[in-house]
Amino acid sequence: MFGRGITTSLLQAQELLRLLDEHGTDVVTVGESFAAWCAAHMRPWVEDHVRMDTATRSLWAGDDLDLDGLLPSHLIMTAARMDP
Repeated sequence: MFGRGITTSLLQAQELLRLLDEHGTDVVTVGESFAAWCAAHMRPWVEDHVRMDTATRSLWAGDDLDLDGLLPSHLIMTAARMDP
């Protein structure tokens, strides 16, 4: 959705190249640093996509929107378009 996969992949490639420049052939440090960066910077996007997919499946099944949890960003953006 929204072309985020392309954007996040490019961000990951940029960070990985930066880490390789910084740490060279120390693959353990590069791997650990990259994993920590991904957890901090990519995981929120992945979690939002999971929420979007879950909410979409639920709404398509005729269920009510769950207002007790975090709302996925696509529903927030839709609401903002209707009432900025």
